[in-house]
Formats: sequence, C-alpha cells, structure tokens
Amino acid sequence: MVRRRSPVPLPGKARLGLLLTNLAAVLVVMFRPVAQVLRREVNWIDATDQIETHNPRFAERLQTITSQLLSTPQVRGSPEILDSIIADVNW
Repeated sequence: MVRRRSPVPLPGKARLGLLLTNLAAVLVVMFRPVAQVLRREVNWIDATDQIETHNPRFAERLQTITSQLLSTPQVRGSPEILDSIIADVNW
C-alpha cells in the first residue's frame, strides 16, 4: 500500500474534524431518500408480479403463495397444497 503525503500535514484533531464533517454531510444527503424507502408501504402482490415478469420459471406460483399467505387463515388453501407450492418455488 502506498501512503501519500499531504502537502500540508494536518494534526490529528483537524483530520478527525474533517472526517466527522464528511460523515455529517453524507448523512444529511442520504437521510431523506433512505427514510422514504423505509417508510414506503410494500405491495407484495405487485412485487411478486414484477419478479415473475422477469423470471417466468415461477409460473405464477410465487404470486399464488404470496396472496395465500397474506390472506386470513379462514380463506387460505389447504396447508398441504401451500407447502407443495412453497417447495416448488424454493427449488
């Protein structure tokens, strides 16, 4: 590793101050976009639709299992069928 020498050597406290200033600037710039992504509600059915559009090997099984697992237990399919579809999706 090559160490480059600064034209003006800075004391340790000045380097630490610059590092913290740089870190604060990055946090300020990144805070809003990251907060928006984390705050957004995910529509899992649309997400599975996009996945299946790009990867047709799922043949709508991923969307089926997602919609079934998101529904209430009273309207779900049988556990055996769901387990079978999950096994197919996981290969």
